[in-house]
Amino acid sequence: MRPYETEEHRVTTSIQLNHPNDNSENIVVGAEYAWHKMFFLRGGYKFNVDEQNYSFGLGFNVLTSLAEFTLDYAFTNFQRLGSLIDFQYCLDYNEFSKNHRSHFIRYSYLILCKLCRELDLTEIDTGNGNINIGGDTVYVQLNPVWEGLDRPQDIMVGKEPLFYVADTDNDRVVMLNLNGDILGARTIKRPVALAQDYRLNLIVCAQFDTIVGGQSQIFSAVYKLDLFASSHQLNSAPIKKLLPRPADLNRPLVEYTGVCAFYNNVFYIARMGPNNTSFVDPDNSILIFSPKELLGIPSDEDTLIGRVPNIDPLGQGLVSAYNISALPSFYDQTIDMIVTLTGENSFKSQWLEYVITPIDQRYLSNFSPNSVSFMIPNKFSRPEGSAVDQSRNIFIADADRDSIYKFNSFGDELQSFGTFGNDSF
Repeated sequence: MRPYETEEHRVTTSIQLNHPNDNSENIVVGAEYAWHKMFFLRGGYKFNVDEQNYSFGLGFNVLTSLAEFTLDYAFTNFQRLGSLIDFQYCLDYNEFSKNHRSHFIRYSYLILCKLCRELDLTEIDTGNGNINIGGDTVYVQLNPVWEGLDRPQDIMVGKEPLFYVADTDNDRVVMLNLNGDILGARTIKRPVALAQDYRLNLIVCAQFDTIVGGQSQIFSAVYKLDLFASSHQLNSAPIKKLLPRPADLNRPLVEYTGVCAFYNNVFYIARMGPNNTSFVDPDNSILIFSPKELLGIPSDEDTLIGRVPNIDPLGQGLVSAYNISALPSFYDQTIDMIVTLTGENSFKSQWLEYVITPIDQRYLSNFSPNSVSFMIPNKFSRPEGSAVDQSRNIFIADADRDSIYKFNSFGDELQSFGTFGNDSF
């Protein structure tokens, strides 16, 4: 709301009460002062939140005959992670017609496994009241293209933000800035999946060689790299192998295929393999790692605490772990996730929502079959990758159909491109 507003000054305030289903209630308050719609001061605070508390920032907005220039700076304090500085700028180009009507084009960026740029056309105004004449988004290829990668299996936008690429056939993980310049690389055998927690640890599903019974053998593995300890020098970051444990070496066919991290630094590892007869510990499972400090143990390390229960290892319907290929989490204080499956299943991409009832706690499908386009049976053939952005839009990369699908948080298909998509690319 705006408790005070004149032609020169404007004060905007907001208050929000959050009631998450897996954490305590919290309150977020914020305020903004604007002078002549050119200069802005902002501040906010989060109450009853473990990590993030206060933030402040400022902004400038200058309109010229050629473009509108916007500059924003924000400082966010984290109690354990330190401070986060966010710096953004935007150029809105406009061309004045005889009636001095403006035509704005705003640029934004989104990175996907196909390395594309997203051009937002939602604010094109033709003067006839139809603002969204450009549809949802238009994709154009980045130029120059990223080179030197050999069959990369995963790409991730980190919390910094920086780009991380699992450069699989080059046996390395690569760190890039937003311009696509390589900042560093780390040799790791055949990395296939990446995630980053809020302590800036990089978690990598890959492989390692070892000697078993006097013979060399290759196992799937999970590593954790401490980027904070090395001042973000990827090639010198301390590395620790989390999996396999010595007891896991009798399961040589097991693969770790996906990873995601949540707001409390708990992270999940997707595991698949041929032995799924065990009710207690089938190969097709989602493993849970928790910071020891969450368990009351004074330590900076993580520990394996078990597997996610009530998920069918060979399920051909909802809530299945039948060969998980990816499982991204959301940018919020939930432990919901998107799972993509390559096993026999009619619903190969599913939104699993963590639900607490008076009886138990478990994951359930957020959508019913056929209720939305995201849940149309056999919508996907072999989804190998998925991602979620901060607006809770869902992106699915289908390798068999050479397509990328985009859905909003309601499960509606917004835009797709590729062989089976709505648009060519």
